[in-house]
Amino acid sequence: MYLLRKLCFQSFEDITTKLQETINSSFEKVSDKIKSSVENTFGDYFQKINLTKLSEGYLVAQVEAHGSENTFVETDIINIGISCLNGKGVTVLVGPPGTGKTRNSLELLRKYTEQHTDFGMIQLHETSLFSKLIRSDDRLVVLFDDVFGKTNCCFNEDVHMKDLDIVYSYVKRGFIKVILTMRNTIKKMCEHTISKHRLFEKSNLLDLALQSHQMNPHQKMECLRKYCAKFNVLETELTAVKGDKSMEIATLSTTQICEIAGVDNNPFWVFQNLAIYLHQILCL
Repeated sequence: MYLLRKLCFQSFEDITTKLQETINSSFEKVSDKIKSSVENTFGDYFQKINLTKLSEGYLVAQVEAHGSENTFVETDIINIGISCLNGKGVTVLVGPPGTGKTRNSLELLRKYTEQHTDFGMIQLHETSLFSKLIRSDDRLVVLFDDVFGKTNCCFNEDVHMKDLDIVYSYVKRGFIKVILTMRNTIKKMCEHTISKHRLFEKSNLLDLALQSHQMNPHQKMECLRKYCAKFNVLETELTAVKGDKSMEIATLSTTQICEIAGVDNNPFWVFQNLAIYLHQILCL
């Protein structure tokens, strides 16, 4: 009887020990799964935060540099663009290379976030990143510069139309504003498809190639003078004589500035390169 009781107790003890080991092992497995899940979740979360901060910081630096350079001359594009952002939440800048799409988009960002201090800004290079990095309750102005490529069109209807649908749904909530820039050649390649999308309504499109959106003569002169000031090219009342060694700095006469400002080419590109050329060549 004693032996039987001892055997039963020992068997019960063995069962209890094994049961405890099984429970501990199960908890360890569950714990490992939970730990792995938490690490993956928070890993993705912190990666998202880092990418978002990186994109925001890069764009803020661009906007600040744009403002401090003091070479931008505002046209009616800015007021129209701000109205589009305040209204439907979308502004699309279209035009040939060098017409000021990027410069105007940076000015729109600067001006809008000054008027709405609760909004931040971020630049995304791919539409697919939008749903990964942006939350619907974020207060952000999102910039897509050269949204479907620069020289080669990378538009894929099956992929991009879904991305654009997500962007539009966020914009409709009112917390997200979007600025897109696109070269006119790229727009032509995918116009048949994107023209059907609500983000690309005609009222949101601003074509910088249109005469009505280009600088007038007074604005061109102001732009040229700003670039001359940046690169230390002085304006004088007299035309410099070729080979005059007394001129130690690059100069342009008021008459020359008026003549140059009358060119039909894009001022942002022509005036900047002219000022750089004068600074480098005439100061040798």
